[in-house]
Amino acid sequence: MTGIENLLPDAELFGGGLHQSIKGAFLDVHIDYNIHPKTKYHRRLNILVYMNKDWKDEHEGHLELWDMTTGTGKHFDKLDGFKIIERITPIFNRMAMFETYQISYHGHPHPLKTPEGVNRKSMAAYYYSTTRSQHEIAGEHNTVYVNTTGVNGKLKNFFSGVKAFFERLRK
Repeated sequence: MTGIENLLPDAELFGGGLHQSIKGAFLDVHIDYNIHPKTKYHRRLNILVYMNKDWKDEHEGHLELWDMTTGTGKHFDKLDGFKIIERITPIFNRMAMFETYQISYHGHPHPLKTPEGVNRKSMAAYYYSTTRSQHEIAGEHNTVYVNTTGVNGKLKNFFSGVKAFFERLRK
């Protein structure tokens, strides 16, 4: 189905499993870590299954897939050639599957606008291979984030960090 041979599941679900985002949560556009920290296998495939009954478009939380292979991204008002390829609504029982490599930028960068008690839920599974094509291999890296929302994105990240800081202090 994927064209990727010899895919291996991650029995430890490193970074995978059940995910839940609450009102105001977001996940900036990014590429994922590319090498499993323990097995050193190449991360190849992401599978996301959404579990959100009665999800409304105005709640945001859409999975955005981005093309960042052209342009510089230096002018956030225009995003200098960067563009959204697809915007996927996280509705119940929808599965999104995409190959993971150096240009598979994705995220849900807009804060959730859900009513209290309504959360964005998904199940994530990641698949690996022991090798990959030489032209696809990059140096080992962690998740790499890109701000696609300009000054508003910088403010969003700043206030999110401050909120997290005070939540940790309270504990």
